Amino acid sequence: MVEKQLLWDNMTSFVLAIGDENVCLCGDFNSVRSVEERKSRNMVFRQMDADMFNKFIEDSFLVDMLICGRIFTWYRGDGYSVSLLDRFLLSDNWCSMWPHCDQVALQRGLSNHVPLVLHVCARDFQVSIH
Repeated sequence: MVEKQLLWDNMTSFVLAIGDENVCLCGDFNSVRSVEERKSRNMVFRQMDADMFNKFIEDSFLVDMLICGRIFTWYRGDGYSVSLLDRFLLSDNWCSMWPHCDQVALQRGLSNHVPLVLHVCARDFQVSIH
């Protein structure tokens, strides 16, 4: 528990040191934000872990985007245990520069994690040539 808190504190310091740059953190954070993000037969949900992860996101001023395509990104082989562990966390600057981003969870292949894609819709510009 102490090690995980230290990780979140170090990551918060890193993100804040970057300043006003665009920040995109992605990967398997091995943490969920709420009880709804984890389901299993023997559900083990630790509110303190979720609180630490949520505090990291809030203190770092990051945006946790809604996920499209699937609800969960990690699946155990038992067919019952699933969690939302993988995600993109973006800075406000990133979201301002690219406001039409979508986080899409694709179909799972051989891995127990699904591929996650950050789809950035570029703004369409129309040019009239006379």
